[in-house]
Amino acid sequence: MQFNTNSSYQFFNGEAANKSKNFFNGQPSVNNNNNWNNHFSQPKANPARSSAASLSSPIKKNNYKPLDTVLNRPQAEVDKWLSENDVKLSGHNVPNPVSSFKESTYPAPIIAQLSKTFQQPTAIQTGSGKTLGFTLPAIVHVLNQRQRRPGDGPAVVILLPTRELAQQVETVAREYGEVMRLNVCSCYGGASKWPQLATLKRGVDICIATPGRLNDFISSNAVSLARCSFLVLDEADRMLDMGFEPQIRQIISGIRHDPVHLTVGSLELSANHNIEQNVEVLNEHRKPQRLNELLLNIQQKQNEAKTIVFVSTKRTADTLTRQCIHGDKDQNERNWVLNQFREGKVTVLLATDVAARGIDIHDVSHVINYDYPNNSEDYVHRIGRTGRRDQQGTAYTFFTSNNGAKAGDLIKVLTEANQNIPEDLSALAAMGGRGGRGGFDRWSSGGGGGYGGGQFNKRGKNENGGNRSAGGGSRSVGGGGSGGRNGGGQKDWF
Repeated sequence: MQFNTNSSYQFFNGEAANKSKNFFNGQPSVNNNNNWNNHFSQPKANPARSSAASLSSPIKKNNYKPLDTVLNRPQAEVDKWLSENDVKLSGHNVPNPVSSFKESTYPAPIIAQLSKTFQQPTAIQTGSGKTLGFTLPAIVHVLNQRQRRPGDGPAVVILLPTRELAQQVETVAREYGEVMRLNVCSCYGGASKWPQLATLKRGVDICIATPGRLNDFISSNAVSLARCSFLVLDEADRMLDMGFEPQIRQIISGIRHDPVHLTVGSLELSANHNIEQNVEVLNEHRKPQRLNELLLNIQQKQNEAKTIVFVSTKRTADTLTRQCIHGDKDQNERNWVLNQFREGKVTVLLATDVAARGIDIHDVSHVINYDYPNNSEDYVHRIGRTGRRDQQGTAYTFFTSNNGAKAGDLIKVLTEANQNIPEDLSALAAMGGRGGRGGFDRWSSGGGGGYGGGQFNKRGKNENGGNRSAGGGSRSVGGGGSGGRNGGGQKDWF
């Protein structure tokens, strides 16, 4: 089983609250005869609610009763499934795996919705629907709690690092939550807070948020998390890297303090084995021409193939092309760019790391790391934008002597995935990352002219290149053509 991200979920125990010590106790209860419609009749929200009422409400935790077919599954069949999916289990009274969604005991509307997209449960790996791994338990958790009262805050909070990821998780949560008539909202920066706040005050069951925006609402007493009994930290490591630890601690301080922790994610970094990883060691000045060669080669072989090119800085993104997605674009621009790419109206998306973990487009066939990221974790997440949902993907990575200190970690990732390791990369690792200015360039034939050669200038054009080069014709990177937005052609790359 491949774990390519770290997500932390917290479930909260207890049937009654001890206010003086904020301590909860009690036995978990099982609710297997749910009348789901009893959950839904919702009066208008009343801001003047009592937090104590939420704290004293019992929490129903154990909402799963295995079917007899699952309980009585032969051990040989269980062992075979575990071996085939590379799954390792430990602990006491571990339930048997289920082989179909009908065995999961999800409500019928959920199973019907699942069947539209998935044939059967899948192992956890990039692109396999990990969002559902915490969204579906969250929905079942809400359905088994008491009915939401006027003025209540959310029962489920999902924290994640970026607004793009928040929007995508909200889409999934709405798709499955609405069939059970649950209210879902998202709160993130870069958009007006007033519509988000109004939705929260009307009453929601599931809140998907970035830490900064939700903490603002909590600090202004606009929302209380006293009712929250299911917390998800999605991309927890990324949120910490982005400096959200103070906001996360503040948010958690308002939630019940008796969690049971379940962490999903391997401590050993591994990439999706469906991705072919190609690392090219070359000089910095060679990168623009090599990028152009790769894009033209991909287009010639797969005319409609979607490719994401990752760069490290906004300046590089704007230099390579005028149309790109990075943190300084306003939300409408970023949404427009992603939608153009998702719908296939453009075939290449140029992005900074703001999009590395937030883009969920299932048919991306290629990823190009124009600039190597800061660490191997980001490398794995970048290339994980391809090879999703059991499809094959291809990743190209430009690696220069300036990245030499990271060569050893990259080799570990390549080795784990049984990928080819270039001799030049091994040489850099052996030197401890001390590469010279002129060495290790397999593609050092010079720059400039030729088919699609040359350098990119600040207007996204290719100087000294042919009419099929970046910045040239109707399928160019960020320029040329006609009829497209911001000067790009209808099938421009950007």
